[in-house]
Amino acid sequence: MLFVPEEGAITLCDNENLIVFPLLKDEIALLKNDKEYFENYLNVKYNADFEFGEDGWMQNQFKLFKKSRSKLPWCSIWVITSAKDKSIIGTINFKNSPYKTKIVEVGYFVSPNYRNNGYATTALKLLSDWAFKNKVKSITAKTDKENLASQKVLEKNGFVVEKKTKNEVFYTKNKKKTLK
Repeated sequence: MLFVPEEGAITLCDNENLIVFPLLKDEIALLKNDKEYFENYLNVKYNADFEFGEDGWMQNQFKLFKKSRSKLPWCSIWVITSAKDKSIIGTINFKNSPYKTKIVEVGYFVSPNYRNNGYATTALKLLSDWAFKNKVKSITAKTDKENLASQKVLEKNGFVVEKKTKNEVFYTKNKKKTLK
Protein backbone atom coordinates (compact mmCIF):
# COMPACT_ATOMS: atom_id res chain seq x y z
CA MET A 1 0.00 0.00 0.00
CA LEU A 2 1.36 3.41 -0.95
CA PHE A 3 1.88 5.91 1.84
CA VAL A 4 -0.92 8.43 2.11
CA PRO A 5 -0.06 11.43 4.27
CA GLU A 6 -2.14 11.99 7.38
CA GLU A 7 -5.52 13.65 7.08
CA GLY A 8 -5.20 17.34 6.38
CA ALA A 9 -1.78 16.91 4.79
CA ILE A 10 -1.29 18.13 1.25
CA THR A 11 -1.47 15.35 -1.31
CA LEU A 12 -1.81 15.97 -5.02
CA CYS A 13 -2.97 13.01 -7.11
CA ASP A 14 -3.60 12.29 -10.75
CA ASN A 15 -5.90 9.34 -11.39
CA GLU A 16 -3.95 7.21 -8.90
CA ASN A 17 -0.96 7.02 -11.28
CA LEU A 18 1.06 9.74 -9.63
CA ILE A 19 1.14 11.18 -6.15
CA VAL A 20 2.98 14.39 -5.31
CA PHE A 21 3.39 15.49 -1.70
CA PRO A 22 5.72 17.65 0.36
CA LEU A 23 7.98 16.04 2.90
CA LEU A 24 7.77 17.34 6.45
CA LYS A 25 10.95 18.45 8.19
CA ASP A 26 11.25 15.17 10.12
CA GLU A 27 10.76 13.15 6.93
CA ILE A 28 13.49 15.12 5.16
CA ALA A 29 15.80 14.48 8.10
CA LEU A 30 15.01 10.75 7.82
CA LEU A 31 15.76 10.79 4.10
CA LYS A 32 19.01 12.57 4.79
CA ASN A 33 20.16 10.31 7.63
CA ASP A 34 18.52 6.90 7.26
CA LYS A 35 17.14 6.11 3.81
CA GLU A 36 16.04 2.58 4.77
CA TYR A 37 14.00 3.82 7.73
CA PHE A 38 12.59 6.60 5.52
CA GLU A 39 11.41 4.01 2.99
CA ASN A 40 9.81 1.84 5.69
CA TYR A 41 8.21 4.84 7.40
CA LEU A 42 6.54 6.05 4.18
CA ASN A 43 6.16 2.58 2.64
CA VAL A 44 7.89 3.65 -0.57
CA LYS A 45 11.02 2.80 -2.50
CA TYR A 46 13.52 5.60 -3.01
CA ASN A 47 14.44 5.20 -6.68
CA ALA A 48 15.49 8.77 -7.31
CA ASP A 49 18.98 9.33 -8.69
CA PHE A 50 20.11 12.07 -6.33
CA GLU A 51 21.66 12.23 -2.93
CA PHE A 52 21.78 14.67 -0.04
CA GLY A 53 25.32 15.96 -0.57
CA GLU A 54 26.65 18.67 1.73
CA ASP A 55 26.43 21.30 -1.01
CA GLY A 56 23.73 19.77 -3.20
CA TRP A 57 20.38 21.28 -4.12
CA MET A 58 18.51 19.06 -1.64
CA GLN A 59 20.61 20.36 1.23
CA ASN A 60 20.01 23.94 0.09
CA GLN A 61 16.27 23.31 -0.25
CA PHE A 62 16.18 21.79 3.24
CA LYS A 63 17.88 24.91 4.64
CA LEU A 64 15.24 27.09 2.94
CA PHE A 65 12.46 24.93 4.34
CA LYS A 66 13.86 25.03 7.88
CA LYS A 67 13.92 28.84 7.73
CA SER A 68 10.36 29.05 6.41
CA ARG A 69 7.71 30.21 8.83
CA SER A 70 4.84 29.41 6.51
CA LYS A 71 2.18 26.86 7.39
CA LEU A 72 2.26 25.89 3.70
CA PRO A 73 5.24 23.87 2.47
CA TRP A 74 6.45 26.31 -0.18
CA CYS A 75 10.12 25.46 0.21
CA SER A 76 9.77 21.80 1.11
CA ILE A 77 11.05 18.97 -1.04
CA TRP A 78 7.96 17.70 -2.85
CA VAL A 79 8.34 14.09 -4.00
CA ILE A 80 6.97 12.66 -7.23
CA THR A 81 5.80 9.14 -6.50
CA SER A 82 4.70 6.46 -8.94
CA ALA A 83 1.63 4.74 -7.57
CA LYS A 84 2.33 1.80 -9.86
CA ASP A 85 5.49 0.61 -8.11
CA LYS A 86 5.40 2.76 -4.94
CA SER A 87 8.62 4.52 -5.90
CA ILE A 88 9.80 8.05 -5.33
CA ILE A 89 10.98 8.82 -8.83
CA GLY A 90 11.77 12.50 -8.62
CA THR A 91 11.15 15.83 -6.98
CA ILE A 92 9.47 19.10 -7.73
CA ASN A 93 9.87 22.14 -5.56
CA PHE A 94 9.45 25.86 -5.19
CA LYS A 95 12.68 27.77 -4.79
CA ASN A 96 11.07 30.55 -2.80
CA SER A 97 7.97 31.59 -0.88
CA PRO A 98 5.42 33.81 -2.67
CA TYR A 99 4.48 36.07 0.22
CA LYS A 100 6.11 39.31 -0.87
CA THR A 101 5.75 39.07 -4.65
CA LYS A 102 3.07 36.39 -5.24
CA ILE A 103 5.62 34.83 -7.63
CA VAL A 104 7.36 31.48 -7.16
CA GLU A 105 10.06 29.72 -9.11
CA VAL A 106 9.66 25.99 -9.71
CA GLY A 107 12.22 23.29 -10.45
CA TYR A 108 11.81 19.56 -11.02
CA PHE A 109 13.77 16.38 -11.61
CA VAL A 110 12.69 12.89 -12.69
CA SER A 111 15.12 9.97 -12.49
CA PRO A 112 16.32 8.85 -15.94
CA ASN A 113 14.65 5.42 -15.73
CA TYR A 114 11.25 7.10 -15.34
CA ARG A 115 11.56 9.83 -17.97
CA ASN A 116 9.38 10.08 -21.08
CA ASN A 117 6.29 8.87 -19.22
CA GLY A 118 4.70 12.27 -18.60
CA TYR A 119 5.56 12.30 -14.89
CA ALA A 120 7.23 15.73 -14.90
CA THR A 121 4.42 17.20 -17.00
CA THR A 122 1.76 15.85 -14.64
CA ALA A 123 3.64 16.81 -11.47
CA LEU A 124 4.14 20.36 -12.77
CA LYS A 125 0.44 20.65 -13.58
CA LEU A 126 -0.56 19.42 -10.12
CA LEU A 127 1.84 21.75 -8.33
CA SER A 128 0.99 24.75 -10.53
CA ASP A 129 -2.73 24.27 -9.88
CA TRP A 130 -2.04 24.04 -6.14
CA ALA A 131 0.09 27.21 -6.20
CA PHE A 132 -2.55 29.21 -8.07
CA LYS A 133 -5.18 28.10 -5.53
CA ASN A 134 -2.88 29.44 -2.81
CA LYS A 135 -2.65 33.06 -3.97
CA VAL A 136 0.28 32.77 -6.39
CA LYS A 137 -0.12 35.07 -9.39
CA SER A 138 2.85 33.86 -11.45
CA ILE A 139 5.20 30.87 -11.63
CA THR A 140 8.63 31.10 -13.21
CA ALA A 141 11.10 28.45 -14.31
CA LYS A 142 14.42 28.31 -16.06
CA THR A 143 16.10 25.52 -17.97
CA ASP A 144 19.31 24.95 -19.84
CA LYS A 145 19.04 25.95 -23.48
CA GLU A 146 20.01 22.38 -24.43
CA ASN A 147 17.35 20.74 -22.22
CA LEU A 148 14.61 20.39 -24.82
CA ALA A 149 12.69 17.82 -22.75
CA SER A 150 12.31 20.26 -19.86
CA GLN A 151 11.26 23.01 -22.25
CA LYS A 152 8.60 20.69 -23.64
CA VAL A 153 7.30 19.98 -20.10
CA LEU A 154 6.99 23.71 -19.41
CA GLU A 155 5.30 24.46 -22.73
CA LYS A 156 2.80 21.60 -22.29
CA ASN A 157 1.84 23.28 -19.00
CA GLY A 158 1.21 26.67 -20.59
CA PHE A 159 4.50 28.33 -19.63
CA VAL A 160 5.74 30.89 -22.16
CA VAL A 161 9.28 31.97 -22.95
CA GLU A 162 10.12 35.32 -21.36
CA LYS A 163 13.80 35.52 -22.14
CA LYS A 164 16.67 33.54 -23.62
CA THR A 165 20.33 33.90 -22.78
CA LYS A 166 23.35 32.14 -24.17
CA ASN A 167 22.84 29.17 -21.82
CA GLU A 168 19.30 29.36 -20.37
CA VAL A 169 15.65 29.83 -21.27
CA PHE A 170 13.36 31.61 -18.78
CA TYR A 171 9.65 30.79 -18.63
CA THR A 172 6.59 32.26 -16.93
CA LYS A 173 3.03 31.11 -16.39
CA ASN A 174 0.48 33.57 -15.04
CA LYS A 175 -2.68 32.72 -13.18
CA LYS A 176 -5.70 32.87 -15.43
CA LYS A 177 -8.25 35.45 -14.49
CA THR A 178 -11.63 33.92 -13.80
CA LEU A 179 -14.81 35.51 -15.03
CA LYS A 180 -17.38 36.40 -12.41
